Amino acid sequence: MEKKELVRKVISHELLGVIATVSSDGMKPEAALVAVTETDDLEIVFGTRNTTQKYKNIQKNPNVSFVIGTSSEQKITVQYAGLARELADKELDTYQRLHIKKHPGSKKFVFSPEERMFIASPVWIRYSDYKSEPPVIFELEAF
Repeated sequence: MEKKELVRKVISHELLGVIATVSSDGMKPEAALVAVTETDDLEIVFGTRNTTQKYKNIQKNPNVSFVIGTSSEQKITVQYAGLARELADKELDTYQRLHIKKHPGSKKFVFSPEERMFIASPVWIRYSDYKSEPPVIFELEAF
């Protein structure tokens, strides 16, 4: 299986991931659990309220990172560094629908006036499969 497809498969099977942002003063990391949806181009779609720390942080610094696939049984993880941007207009509608398809329960949040949707484009990805012997570990860059 192609490396990008292995990464996409992990993200597609996981409903949640940990997102890390840089605090608004640029001094410390902040992390939170979010619902994640993937695109074929390995972008990650996620939402947050406009009152959260991560929302404020991304407004000042779009650099984000994720860890996806943290279950101890799976033993496969994706570490992901990327740039997040807020979605708007027609693009917002397209990705809201994609997100709701994967997370039907999120419909009540996605259309809330306080909710904001983002898409993160990958800059660097590390795939680690510790189920395999020997472990399969690789990195992807230059998207």
